Amino acid sequence: MPRKDASTWGVFLYKKNLQNGFSLLEVLITIAIIATMYGVLVPQIQFSTGASEDVKLSRLQADFRNAYDYAVLTKKTCRLVFHMYSGEYWLETTAKRTQDEDGNDRFVESSERVFLGDTMRDADPSPEEEKASLEEFEEEFERYVDASGATREDPETNIKILPESPVVNAKDQLMALRAPQWAIVENTQWTTRELLPEFVVKGVRAEHHNSYQALEDLGEESYAKIYFFPQGYSEKAYLHLAASDGNGGINEAKSIYTIKTIPYTGGTELIIGEEEVELEAQ
Repeated sequence: MPRKDASTWGVFLYKKNLQNGFSLLEVLITIAIIATMYGVLVPQIQFSTGASEDVKLSRLQADFRNAYDYAVLTKKTCRLVFHMYSGEYWLETTAKRTQDEDGNDRFVESSERVFLGDTMRDADPSPEEEKASLEEFEEEFERYVDASGATREDPETNIKILPESPVVNAKDQLMALRAPQWAIVENTQWTTRELLPEFVVKGVRAEHHNSYQALEDLGEESYAKIYFFPQGYSEKAYLHLAASDGNGGINEAKSIYTIKTIPYTGGTELIIGEEEVELEAQ
């Protein structure tokens, strides 16, 4: 039988080990590789889980600034409107009522100023409540028109001319106080946004609010509004965002975020935690 040298024995033993299974060294090396990959991949998976939340927060902060810029550039009063339960929000600007060819009412953007006045609201009105407020204003205003004299018609243009009266002539200014009109801004930059499925609006308070507007107290059809003025001022306000549990409720295990406005720059500050901000009318 021929004699095997050392190198031949090494090859023989290596092949024998392959046939019998992995060696202890190979198993340890494999475990080390898996552990290294796990340590690299798991943090990335956790980061990607929170990436959508970061995107929503960043977009919301950018939208506050964009609303401020839109008000200044267009010289119109604007507002961000939040449907608190669904997490939807959009931008609205002052509007003027006109009629289309069929005689139906439509609202187009206008530069009419809106005056919030000293009235402190317990809750912001819904679109239906604002519509009812407009109808009530129109009914009351007709009484002033009737008391001012007869309406006449221009024979050349067929346009109805209201009686000469300081009250009647101040209709637009009175409407800005009593029942201002709004139109949703729809262009390439602005569409309806969604905070779900990551967040719900837990609560809001702004300068024109009498108290904190909590989703829990106001219910599923609650709205909150934050105003931006063409003079370069955003209403002092703060907003609480809570993690959604996927069923319209709040996931109490996750952090709440506070976003508060910086009035004269249009910016916002993001705070981790449910912070209350002292509001003073400017």
